[in-house]
Amino acid sequence: MMFDRFGCEIEIGGKDENAALQAWDGLCHAFLTHGSATPTHLAALLENDPDNILGLSCKGFFMILLGRPELLDEADAALRKIDRIAARRGSFARRETDYANALRLARRGQWARAADLLESVNEYAVHDAMAFKIVQGLRFMLGDRFGMRASSLRAVERFGSAHVASGYIFGCHAFALEETGDFRAAERFGKQAVMMAPDDAWGLHAVSHVYDMTAQAEKGIEWLEARTHQWAHCNNFAYHFWWHLALHYLEVGDVAKVLALYDNDIRRDHTDDYRDISNGTALLARLEGLGVNVGNRWDELIELSERRTDDNCVVFADLHYLQALGRGGKHEAVDKLIATIRKNAETGVRDMDHVNRFAGVFAAEGLKAFYQGDYGTAFDQLAMARPAMQQVGGSHAQRDVFERTTIEAGLLAGRYREAKALIEDRTWRRGAEDNYARDRMADALTKAEAAATDAAHTDVTTSHPPLTLVSA
Repeated sequence: MMFDRFGCEIEIGGKDENAALQAWDGLCHAFLTHGSATPTHLAALLENDPDNILGLSCKGFFMILLGRPELLDEADAALRKIDRIAARRGSFARRETDYANALRLARRGQWARAADLLESVNEYAVHDAMAFKIVQGLRFMLGDRFGMRASSLRAVERFGSAHVASGYIFGCHAFALEETGDFRAAERFGKQAVMMAPDDAWGLHAVSHVYDMTAQAEKGIEWLEARTHQWAHCNNFAYHFWWHLALHYLEVGDVAKVLALYDNDIRRDHTDDYRDISNGTALLARLEGLGVNVGNRWDELIELSERRTDDNCVVFADLHYLQALGRGGKHEAVDKLIATIRKNAETGVRDMDHVNRFAGVFAAEGLKAFYQGDYGTAFDQLAMARPAMQQVGGSHAQRDVFERTTIEAGLLAGRYREAKALIEDRTWRRGAEDNYARDRMADALTKAEAAATDAAHTDVTTSHPPLTLVSA
């Protein structure tokens, strides 16, 4: 039995145990930092120790977290290999057993149960940072913000401030604090995380979220512009940092800078990862909602989204695909994707099918109606989805595009009083009034007043004249 750099026991074998252990340590560090070297370390681990149960389990989890059905075959292959090794060995150590069983649950779509089981690993392997980070990922994809916060708070208490992984733990806690509305504490923990671990992308990201939610765009720009080198090591998460920077520039009205970031950084590489596609669709939708002509930038997103109508791995992804398909007038593809969501909502047993039932179907129908110009139906459907939209996963900042679409639908449908109520609620949830809320509230008030004036005028001109008594 050997110990990894975090102090946890690990079963290591294979042709070069030291190389395998070094690769495991590198894998954990890269995954904590959202580093592009993650698959390199995983490959080195499985090359030196092909039967490494933690490595095989992590490979399966990574495939599931990517949210693409064609990658699930690799998760299945990892599970089959684990079963063959179990048949040969008879049993594994407790940590390896729990990882493998959690992967089995996750592959069945029982992400919450998988997260609970992995959470229990920290009862005996108290500094298992990999298990903790996977739990955060699963809960994030389920929109379980309070579960993330409870988990990260326990981890902060376990790890303290001196452990080699503490900065990354603090960064996760910062994000969970932000998502649960504790913006001041989130900023404090996020900055401390980055100071402790300069390559902690999640803490860096959490502080940017705080500045977005509290309408402090200038601070957000300063924070990110000064630290581009601190996410240079990242995988495609780097695109998301540029997306956050673009949001800050959009808030201050620098549309030219936003489009430059879109072209040169956010969608420089036309990747088909759903998180990258969501960056693109959400930003283009925001721009067009503000009256900006985005040219042909939708085209590649529409083409990529047309290939995803059967997926339904992650409702958050499906809704962004629908944005692109609806915007492109791809009615057949829209209907096919909605049929997939609806079918799984009716018959599925995955955690994601619960999300389909309570948010996915309504939101999908609302987006379809919005892009077809049926704004009353769009508003009704999106408003029905709104109480459960947290469950689709992602962050407040990412889901805000659907908030904006709901508000736009209300204004275009003449539902001014209801739109005003949504704008006020959005501002309360975000912690500050941003320029979007200010402009849309002014628009709602102006249109409501104009509608009331028109109604009063119509009532006067169409009513019967008063009865006049005429003497004989």
